[in-house]
Amino acid sequence: MSPTATLARALRSDALFTYYFPRSPMRWLLLWSFFRDELAFRREHGQVVAVGAAVAFLGDWPLADLPLGRLSLLTRLLLRLQPPEVRQRWTKAPNLNPRRPLSQHRYLSVIGTPRARRGRGDGTRLIKRLVNDAGAAGLDLYLETSSARLSDWYRRQGFELIGEEQLEDGPRIFAMVCRAQVDVRRGD
Repeated sequence: MSPTATLARALRSDALFTYYFPRSPMRWLLLWSFFRDELAFRREHGQVVAVGAAVAFLGDWPLADLPLGRLSLLTRLLLRLQPPEVRQRWTKAPNLNPRRPLSQHRYLSVIGTPRARRGRGDGTRLIKRLVNDAGAAGLDLYLETSSARLSDWYRRQGFELIGEEQLEDGPRIFAMVCRAQVDVRRGD
């Protein structure tokens, strides 16, 4: 399965992606198109990493985020077809979390494993690899999650909570960082 399809399937019920991509007949196409855009950007300015069925997109500061101007014509058209309140959310997206580091760091933009492949350790092996690679580069690894359950899982992987943000009419976002360290067991 392609990274684009993997992430679109893995994150279709995620609270943050549901907030930005509400349930509609076009939702699957919008998620797929957005992840296709981010995949192209990460291949040019970042990393695409997979372990087993788990996939992650990463960006290094200062190009940590996918610029909204890099969205494809298809994604922009699909966003324009969304209700006004959804389009308004996208105007606020670049300022999502003021706790994001302002110094060099690696941003874990997205990570996902298809539901049918969860529980096999692919995600754990992938996150350990990402932590190890960031540590070897001397970079903190930063992420945001909208799941309290996943924030607990990230804590077990060495991340610490550095802030929370409640989105207006949306989910709570947990900002987390794993400080640069080396020799984290990969679990491969």
